[in-house]
Amino acid sequence: MSGPSRARLLYHVSVRRGAYVRGFLLMLLAGLAAAGAWLALREAAARALVDGIVLDVGMLIAIVLTGWFAIRAVVNLVRALFRRSESITIFNKGFLWQIGKTQYRYKWGQLVAFREGARGLYLFDRPLLRWGAHRLKMADDRVFQFGARHGDPREFAYIVRPYAAHVTSILMGRRLRADRPVRLHPALTIYPRGIEAGSTEIHWADLNVKVKRGRLTIQKRAGGDFRTVRRYPIARVDNVGGLLELLKSLLPQYQPERLRSRQARSSAA
Repeated sequence: MSGPSRARLLYHVSVRRGAYVRGFLLMLLAGLAAAGAWLALREAAARALVDGIVLDVGMLIAIVLTGWFAIRAVVNLVRALFRRSESITIFNKGFLWQIGKTQYRYKWGQLVAFREGARGLYLFDRPLLRWGAHRLKMADDRVFQFGARHGDPREFAYIVRPYAAHVTSILMGRRLRADRPVRLHPALTIYPRGIEAGSTEIHWADLNVKVKRGRLTIQKRAGGDFRTVRRYPIARVDNVGGLLELLKSLLPQYQPERLRSRQARSSAA
């Protein structure tokens, strides 16, 4: 008889305080270079070497870059002074999150809420701007946040999402069977018989849920179609993956016709 399976490493990242110091120095140098470019353009204008729109655009760009690099330098300096080194290791059975010299070990079964709060603007898959953080809340109320400073939030979400969805769907199912509501958002609550989106109550048999372009869409059956009742930014809703898993388990019971339709399309493909 084989023993219990061993934990499998899925993801690891370390953020050291020294990286913030290097970031501060790099942004400081870049800011000084941009300021130097502005001074050079100003001197060129005084000597009538450059004029017109080229000078105006060049000086504007230099000013903007100087301010941007200065802000980034200050941000990195603050992080170097007040943030501790972190190490995050994700396994198929749980995760290890080390902050400074303190280690926190959790199994996935201890997760009670996962919110995909990190967002960003990307060009050719390269980040232009990233903000927010993914949030994991554990059974002991401890909260961990994974942001752009840790690594690529998209990769982290891709790895954590299936485990979080499985665990939170089970947790929500247990609460509903105990006749206890589950609040995912101030205006989105799950009840044993359905969902309340804003002020609209929707029974499981009349509910459709979609996730697209960073938004959770709640729809209610109206005749033969589904009508959108409300949309929520995913970054503000807990356990979106768990909700989808829960609905998947309820579909055969409350909407068997849709299940048969899906199976027919799958067979035809």
